[in-house]
Amino acid sequence: MNQFEGQVVIDVSTLVETGTDDMQNKAHENFSYGVMNEIMLILANKGYITESISMDLKDNGVVNENLVEHHQSVINKANKDIGWVYNKSNIHTTRLD
Repeated sequence: MNQFEGQVVIDVSTLVETGTDDMQNKAHENFSYGVMNEIMLILANKGYITESISMDLKDNGVVNENLVEHHQSVINKANKDIGWVYNKSNIHTTRLD
C-alpha cells in the first residue's frame, strides 16, 4: 500500500470592523479549535488524515461594499447548505429549523 502526502491549500477571508490589533485577533479567534476539528473530521471521513491545521491572516485594508455583500451572500448560502452536509455525512443527524 502506498501513502501520498501533501498539503491542502485553502484561501480564506473574513470581514471584521476595523484593522486594529483587536480585530486581527478576533479574525483569528473566530477560526476556533472547533472549526479546525470539524475540518479534520470531514477530511478523515474521506480517508485523509490531517496532522495539523493553522491559519495566518493578513489585513488587506478597507473593502468596498460589493465585497461585503458577496461575503454575506456566501455566508447565507453556507448556512442553508450546512445541514445537508452534516445529514449526508451522518444519517442520524436531524436538522431542526
